[in-house]
Amino acid sequence: AVVGSGSFSPIVANLQKTLAFYALLGFEVPEGAASKPQPFSVNPRLHSMLGTNGANERHVNARIPGGFTLEPIEFAGINQSPARPRIQDPGAITLVVYVRDVDALLAKATQAGVTVLTPGGKPVALAGRTRAVLVEDPDGRPVELRQSDPLPETTAPAASNVDGARLSMTRANTEPTKQLYRDPFGLT
Repeated sequence: AVVGSGSFSPIVANLQKTLAFYALLGFEVPEGAASKPQPFSVNPRLHSMLGTNGANERHVNARIPGGFTLEPIEFAGINQSPARPRIQDPGAITLVVYVRDVDALLAKATQAGVTVLTPGGKPVALAGRTRAVLVEDPDGRPVELRQSDPLPETTAPAASNVDGARLSMTRANTEPTKQLYRDPFGLT
């Protein structure tokens, strides 16, 4: 049975750019990790699982306040081809970041040059009084900044604008996907 989730591990082109982006959003990035290149290493067990034998990798864990861990991984020494799925493409994963003040975080992000994907460049109303906006991470992945009203319960510190996260996946057909996660993993 599934007992929890560990981390979201996107493959990235440049670990430092990715860490700087998520630090800007309010993730807890280890001090200096976004500015100082981390060493590459060979992790035979990881490479065996991923089928990336012969590659080098580096990663850093960044804690999402009130959420799980973001663990971006950068590879070297292996043939790579960037993937930029659009949000509507089946299989696309969107990191949904719950925030207390979406306007303040969006202003900070746009001032830093972050690309806004939402047409009009500002948050839109969702269900109830919830508002959200899509921005783009350094690898072209959509990241949703969502301010729920009322705010959900969280373990995030009161001083943090980020109060949790989840993942959203675009599906071509909902029923087989639900069955895949429900039957072997017991997820509902």
